[in-house]
Amino acid sequence: MPSSPAHSPFVDVSHCHSLNLIVEGEGLMGEAGKAASCLYGGIRYEIIGSIHHVRFCHCTNRRKFSGTSHSAWGLIETTQLLIERSETAVSLYKAGNGFRAFCGNCGSPLWYEPTMSPQYRGIPLGIIHSDAGVPAPEMHVWTRSKVAWEPILDNLPPHEAHP
Repeated sequence: MPSSPAHSPFVDVSHCHSLNLIVEGEGLMGEAGKAASCLYGGIRYEIIGSIHHVRFCHCTNRRKFSGTSHSAWGLIETTQLLIERSETAVSLYKAGNGFRAFCGNCGSPLWYEPTMSPQYRGIPLGIIHSDAGVPAPEMHVWTRSKVAWEPILDNLPPHEAHP
């Protein structure tokens, strides 16, 4: 990656501490995982273990990161994110209280690295290949930032900020 100006939120990912490389098709201790990838498939990863704290997020950063009015996200432990293939660079963008990882080729959101909780990764649920084993969202968060033109029509509890 070329040098960025000092004020740029893009960071050098050559040190990317969040990536665990695996041999394609092998999970952690033989466990079956949930496959995920970017839009064009050049970055593929596997999630080993459960996804928890699943929610619809309406915050401005997530809306801009996903390009939608809100997005469904869940948490995993950092060690449960296993990179199968990376044919292109994973780019990190400093935003909010962490780093947003996305494909350097197609721009797909891959995960979020919270600075204050490095043991976790936020996963956008839309990039997971199958719904099997992916829990449904439990709540809406950051509703004070939601767009006015989309009402919340389900019965999930809304939270104006992070609960």
